[in-house]
Amino acid sequence: MKRSKHPMKSLRAWVVMSCLWSMPLAPMVRAETVGDLTVMVYDGFTQPYQQIHLAAVEIGRVDEIMVKVGDRVEQGQLIARLDEGLQIAALKVAQIQTQATGELHAAQSEAELNDSRLTKLRELSENGMTRPDELVRAEADARIARARVASIEEQIAVRQAELERAKVQLQRRSVLAPASGVIAEVFMQPGEYISPGEPAIVELLVVHKLLGVFVVPAEDSYALSVGTRARVRLRSGGQMIESKITSITPKIDGGSGTVEVRVELPNENGLLLPGDGCTLQILNDLPESSVNAPAIAPRVGRFNLPNNLHPPQATSR
Repeated sequence: MKRSKHPMKSLRAWVVMSCLWSMPLAPMVRAETVGDLTVMVYDGFTQPYQQIHLAAVEIGRVDEIMVKVGDRVEQGQLIARLDEGLQIAALKVAQIQTQATGELHAAQSEAELNDSRLTKLRELSENGMTRPDELVRAEADARIARARVASIEEQIAVRQAELERAKVQLQRRSVLAPASGVIAEVFMQPGEYISPGEPAIVELLVVHKLLGVFVVPAEDSYALSVGTRARVRLRSGGQMIESKITSITPKIDGGSGTVEVRVELPNENGLLLPGDGCTLQILNDLPESSVNAPAIAPRVGRFNLPNNLHPPQATSR
């Protein structure tokens, strides 16, 4: 390999290129005229409404994967199942223990026998036909028998709780879709082991509606608020969608001097794809003065504060 004769120049060039790559890109913005309105246009992209790395709540070996990339799934649908042999065995044991009522029946019969004996001894005691210590002993035996029945009933309640726990543990071996969406990626295959460090099984995209994400210069964002009418044009298909601004970040990015603006795009038919380039058109119906010198109200509206928390409007002197 031929070495450079000027290593310091090469180093300086590398540093300059690294700085250029790390510099934030300026937002693409332009003004267009539509009829009598001035429309500001910003570039952006679409992203899923939610991007979920669906993970198992327990570790273990993957037994089955029920989906593949591109499959549409419904909320609650089975996505994957872990090895559940141990949990099934534990559930069977808990069911048998819950159904075992012989000990309770025996204790109840003994308690009834002691109560009957106590009743008879009390009748004899009233006629002076029994010793006092026999009555005391019979009363103690009856109390012990009733306590034994109560103890067994408590044990049965504990076994019932253990049965419910065994059911939950078995259910936790199944990974269900938390929302309807489409499978974007499958990370695990049958036979692989899920560890605490890598619990994700699939990537699920919730796309019944998309988010259009745009970076707007901070000075332009003061004229915007949640609910501002907007149009989004998708580059791939050229669709024009009427919408409104749904969120504006409450801080300015120090590197680029921009604010992130989001718009929700309906996608019930699933024809719109995440990652598509798009443009945002803002219908600027406000007077020119309100854009150059924003009042307090547009700022407050951006963060969806209740009406009773809005600060008073600025008044001119």
